[in-house]
Amino acid sequence: MLKMKPISSWLTALLLLTSAMPGSSGSLFSQEPGFRVTFTKKGLDYVFGPVLRDGLLQLSIPDIQEENKVKVVGKVKYYLTEITVGDVGVPSTSLEARDDQLMRIHISGMSLAMHAKWKYKQKSWPKIGDDGTVDLKAKDMSLSQTVSVRNDGSGRLVVLAADCSFDVRKISVKFHGGASWLYNLFTSFIEGKIKDHLRSQVCKMVTGKINEFGKELPTTLPVSIQVSDGVEVSCAILGDPVLSSSYLLTNHDGEFMSAEHSQEVPISPASLPAASSVDPTSKMVFIWLTSYTFDTAAYIYKGAAYMDYSIKNEEVPNVLLKTTADYKSIVPELYRRFPNKDVEYIMETKQPPSLLLSRGQARIVGEAEASILVVESGVTPQLAFSLTVSVQCDVEFEIQTRSSGQVIAGDITSFTTEISNIDSVIGEIDPTPFQELLHTMVQFMAIPHINQTASRSDPQDLA
Repeated sequence: MLKMKPISSWLTALLLLTSAMPGSSGSLFSQEPGFRVTFTKKGLDYVFGPVLRDGLLQLSIPDIQEENKVKVVGKVKYYLTEITVGDVGVPSTSLEARDDQLMRIHISGMSLAMHAKWKYKQKSWPKIGDDGTVDLKAKDMSLSQTVSVRNDGSGRLVVLAADCSFDVRKISVKFHGGASWLYNLFTSFIEGKIKDHLRSQVCKMVTGKINEFGKELPTTLPVSIQVSDGVEVSCAILGDPVLSSSYLLTNHDGEFMSAEHSQEVPISPASLPAASSVDPTSKMVFIWLTSYTFDTAAYIYKGAAYMDYSIKNEEVPNVLLKTTADYKSIVPELYRRFPNKDVEYIMETKQPPSLLLSRGQARIVGEAEASILVVESGVTPQLAFSLTVSVQCDVEFEIQTRSSGQVIAGDITSFTTEISNIDSVIGEIDPTPFQELLHTMVQFMAIPHINQTASRSDPQDLA
């Protein structure tokens, strides 16, 4: 079971994709995307709902101290102190796409439960007073927040809060302790004060949360994602995000490139399906990938010789062929010409491997050349023969829920190799033993080892 990086933090993981680094080819507003991310309304609810709920729970409502004239009682001074928010109800949102890259988020029917201490005292004789606790509940609250979501021109996602409106239609007040009939005379005063405080604070809190989030984007998300030494991947946004009443869509570059050498990658992304093909009610997030990202990575790594390497004799595992004596039954001529000599290997890719993607499946196709060299003391290693090997690997993958979170998991379902050519300087060589050896190593060693190792590992270990 192959596993990739966990998706336990959807917001961080997906905003990492929407971080920016300018691509090396073409305009960020005209080129085809290498991948696409679509947040549906369901996904935006998942992100925005908890942020709003946490913000409301953290509201700080100041103590209330007022003097008013109350029927029957006369002029009194009352206090409401230690006002705390105990529970919040946030229903589903509705979205409205507007011009100029603006999206309005509507939420109605919100509720807010609060608890406080109260006391009052008459201003004149006989200066009767009392105290106790009170439960308050704000009902039928509505919020309308406009958010600007755009590309800053260099591939960065910019998120800013715009206008905001908030209203609360009803406050219920329930006193505990004392003469409730008397305390109910204060209810209208308390309702008005609580409404005023909520109206002044909620929009300020929401716009603050959104702008704080927007300010953190450039610092918490890398401008370029360094994959390995000298190699970066561009996740720059191409064009402005696409906004609608059911989703927010961003197209991304997805090109691997050399951090040291600017070079044009002669590969173009395939076309992605229309945005309208999304069912916004079925999933929170859709990610479309093309083979472009993989193909540009293969091109860059091939150009940087990351896919070519040599294996010295001391690096060859003991279970493999380390000397010409080990080849005695497979290539007798090698042993006859170079008896009991060490061997080493050079691995080179002919062309960058390619990736074919389909729903839940991927196929990797590549070709490599393995050269076998004989090592003699004081002499440059001599080429004996080389094998051209074609490789095809099929993987099935899906999102799975594990104890560590959600992961993209995959199984290697097929891994085939074929020797397509042998170049020899020691005479004709029968490819059959090599083909059988490769098949045995792949089927009974490589595939089980990869799947078993990955299934036992934590996803972070393989990220």
